[in-house]
Amino acid sequence: MSAFTSRMKTGGFPLLIIIGMGALLSSCHGISSLPDKPVEATEEADPAENKSEKSPTKPGTLSEIPVGSVHQLVQSQAALIYDVRPKIFYKMDHIPGAISFPEDSFDKAISKHEPDIRTANKNNTPVILYCTDAACPDALVVAEKLLARGHDIALLRGGYASWKQATKSNYNP
Repeated sequence: MSAFTSRMKTGGFPLLIIIGMGALLSSCHGISSLPDKPVEATEEADPAENKSEKSPTKPGTLSEIPVGSVHQLVQSQAALIYDVRPKIFYKMDHIPGAISFPEDSFDKAISKHEPDIRTANKNNTPVILYCTDAACPDALVVAEKLLARGHDIALLRGGYASWKQATKSNYNP
Protein backbone atom coordinates (compact mmCIF):
# COMPACT_ATOMS: atom_id res chain seq x y z
CA MET A 1 0.00 0.00 0.00
CA SER A 2 1.40 3.38 -0.95
CA ALA A 3 1.81 6.21 1.54
CA PHE A 4 -0.85 8.12 -0.39
CA THR A 5 -3.35 5.23 -0.13
CA SER A 6 -2.48 4.76 3.52
CA ARG A 7 -3.09 8.43 4.28
CA MET A 8 -6.38 8.39 2.39
CA LYS A 9 -7.64 5.40 4.40
CA THR A 10 -6.66 7.02 7.69
CA GLY A 11 -8.06 10.40 6.74
CA GLY A 12 -4.64 12.04 6.52
CA PHE A 13 -5.57 14.30 3.60
CA PRO A 14 -8.24 17.00 3.73
CA LEU A 15 -11.11 16.27 1.34
CA LEU A 16 -10.42 19.42 -0.69
CA ILE A 17 -6.87 18.29 -1.45
CA ILE A 18 -8.05 14.81 -2.47
CA ILE A 19 -10.67 16.23 -4.82
CA GLY A 20 -8.24 18.79 -6.22
CA MET A 21 -5.53 16.21 -6.79
CA GLY A 22 -8.00 13.88 -8.46
CA ALA A 23 -9.06 16.61 -10.85
CA LEU A 24 -5.48 17.54 -11.65
CA LEU A 25 -4.33 13.95 -12.05
CA SER A 26 -7.10 13.46 -14.56
CA SER A 27 -5.12 15.83 -16.79
CA CYS A 28 -2.85 12.84 -17.52
CA HIS A 29 -4.51 11.43 -20.62
CA GLY A 30 -4.02 7.67 -20.60
CA ILE A 31 -1.15 5.47 -19.58
CA SER A 32 1.96 4.95 -21.60
CA SER A 33 5.07 2.88 -21.13
CA LEU A 34 8.62 3.81 -21.93
CA PRO A 35 10.88 1.90 -24.28
CA ASP A 36 13.58 -0.33 -22.74
CA LYS A 37 16.32 1.33 -24.79
CA PRO A 38 16.85 4.86 -26.11
CA VAL A 39 14.84 5.34 -29.26
CA GLU A 40 15.02 7.76 -32.12
CA ALA A 41 11.93 9.62 -33.14
CA THR A 42 11.15 9.12 -36.78
CA GLU A 43 9.47 11.37 -39.24
CA GLU A 44 8.09 10.28 -42.59
CA ALA A 45 9.27 12.47 -45.44
CA ASP A 46 6.61 13.63 -47.85
CA PRO A 47 7.84 12.86 -51.37
CA ALA A 48 5.76 15.75 -52.70
CA GLU A 49 7.82 18.26 -50.68
CA ASN A 50 9.87 20.71 -52.63
CA LYS A 51 13.53 19.65 -52.34
CA SER A 52 14.68 23.29 -52.34
CA GLU A 53 12.87 23.91 -49.04
CA LYS A 54 14.73 23.67 -45.75
CA SER A 55 15.39 20.03 -44.81
CA PRO A 56 13.37 18.65 -41.89
CA THR A 57 14.87 18.75 -38.42
CA LYS A 58 16.74 15.59 -37.48
CA PRO A 59 14.72 13.94 -34.69
CA GLY A 60 16.26 13.79 -31.25
CA THR A 61 16.77 10.73 -29.06
CA LEU A 62 14.79 9.61 -26.04
CA SER A 63 16.25 7.85 -23.03
CA GLU A 64 15.23 7.03 -19.49
CA ILE A 65 17.32 7.98 -16.46
CA PRO A 66 17.14 6.42 -12.99
CA VAL A 67 16.51 8.54 -9.92
CA GLY A 68 20.00 7.90 -8.51
CA SER A 69 21.60 9.44 -11.58
CA VAL A 70 19.22 12.41 -11.42
CA HIS A 71 20.11 12.92 -7.77
CA GLN A 72 23.82 13.12 -8.68
CA LEU A 73 23.07 15.58 -11.50
CA VAL A 74 20.96 17.75 -9.18
CA GLN A 75 23.74 17.79 -6.57
CA SER A 76 26.28 18.91 -9.17
CA GLN A 77 23.83 21.21 -11.00
CA ALA A 78 24.74 19.36 -14.20
CA ALA A 79 21.33 18.94 -15.83
CA LEU A 80 18.43 20.98 -17.19
CA ILE A 81 15.34 19.58 -15.46
CA TYR A 82 11.73 20.33 -16.38
CA ASP A 83 8.70 19.52 -14.25
CA VAL A 84 5.86 18.96 -16.72
CA ARG A 85 3.16 18.41 -14.08
CA PRO A 86 0.38 20.97 -13.68
CA LYS A 87 1.76 24.16 -12.11
CA ILE A 88 -0.02 23.61 -8.78
CA PHE A 89 2.01 20.43 -8.18
CA TYR A 90 5.22 22.28 -9.00
CA LYS A 91 4.28 24.97 -6.47
CA MET A 92 3.59 22.33 -3.80
CA ASP A 93 6.99 20.68 -4.27
CA HIS A 94 9.47 19.87 -7.02
CA ILE A 95 12.97 18.58 -7.62
CA PRO A 96 15.50 21.26 -6.60
CA GLY A 97 16.51 23.32 -9.62
CA ALA A 98 13.62 22.05 -11.77
CA ILE A 99 11.79 24.50 -13.99
CA SER A 100 8.02 24.40 -14.39
CA PHE A 101 7.02 23.54 -17.98
CA PRO A 102 3.48 22.10 -17.75
CA GLU A 103 2.45 19.87 -20.63
CA ASP A 104 -0.80 21.79 -21.08
CA SER A 105 1.08 25.03 -21.78
CA PHE A 106 3.73 23.58 -24.11
CA ASP A 107 2.72 25.64 -27.14
CA LYS A 108 2.78 28.90 -25.16
CA ALA A 109 6.04 28.18 -23.32
CA ILE A 110 8.22 26.45 -25.91
CA SER A 111 9.70 29.71 -27.22
CA LYS A 112 10.85 30.54 -23.68
CA HIS A 113 12.43 27.14 -22.96
CA GLU A 114 13.75 26.03 -26.34
CA PRO A 115 16.91 28.20 -26.39
CA ASP A 116 18.00 26.67 -23.05
CA ILE A 117 17.20 23.15 -24.29
CA ARG A 118 19.17 23.77 -27.48
CA THR A 119 22.17 25.07 -25.48
CA ALA A 120 22.01 22.11 -23.09
CA ASN A 121 21.94 19.64 -26.00
CA LYS A 122 24.86 21.44 -27.67
CA ASN A 123 26.88 21.23 -24.43
CA ASN A 124 25.91 17.57 -23.80
CA THR A 125 24.03 18.59 -20.66
CA PRO A 126 21.16 16.19 -19.98
CA VAL A 127 17.66 17.59 -20.46
CA ILE A 128 15.39 15.69 -18.07
CA LEU A 129 11.60 15.72 -17.94
CA TYR A 130 9.43 14.32 -15.20
CA CYS A 131 5.75 13.97 -14.40
CA THR A 132 3.87 12.69 -11.37
CA ASP A 133 4.72 8.98 -11.62
CA ALA A 134 5.30 6.15 -14.08
CA ALA A 135 1.62 6.12 -15.10
CA CYS A 136 1.45 9.82 -16.01
CA PRO A 137 2.16 10.30 -19.73
CA ASP A 138 2.70 14.08 -19.67
CA ALA A 139 6.50 13.78 -19.67
CA LEU A 140 6.36 11.45 -22.65
CA VAL A 141 3.97 13.80 -24.49
CA VAL A 142 6.33 16.75 -24.00
CA ALA A 143 9.33 14.55 -24.87
CA GLU A 144 7.74 13.51 -28.16
CA LYS A 145 7.15 17.15 -29.09
CA LEU A 146 10.74 18.04 -28.22
CA LEU A 147 12.10 15.00 -30.09
CA ALA A 148 10.27 16.14 -33.20
CA ARG A 149 12.05 19.48 -32.84
CA GLY A 150 15.43 17.69 -32.79
CA HIS A 151 16.20 17.70 -29.05
CA ASP A 152 17.70 14.86 -27.02
CA ILE A 153 15.57 14.17 -23.95
CA ALA A 154 15.72 11.90 -20.89
CA LEU A 155 12.72 10.92 -18.79
CA LEU A 156 13.03 10.39 -15.03
CA ARG A 157 12.18 6.72 -14.44
CA GLY A 158 9.17 6.64 -12.10
CA GLY A 159 8.61 10.40 -12.22
CA TYR A 160 8.39 12.66 -9.20
CA ALA A 161 7.07 9.79 -7.06
CA SER A 162 10.40 7.96 -7.45
CA TRP A 163 12.30 11.15 -6.54
CA LYS A 164 10.18 11.70 -3.45
CA GLN A 165 10.57 8.08 -2.36
CA ALA A 166 14.35 8.10 -2.89
CA THR A 167 14.86 11.40 -1.09
CA LYS A 168 12.17 11.22 1.61
CA SER A 169 14.77 11.14 4.35
CA ASN A 170 15.84 14.59 3.14
CA TYR A 171 12.29 15.91 3.51
CA ASN A 172 11.33 14.17 6.79
CA PRO A 173 14.33 14.47 9.16
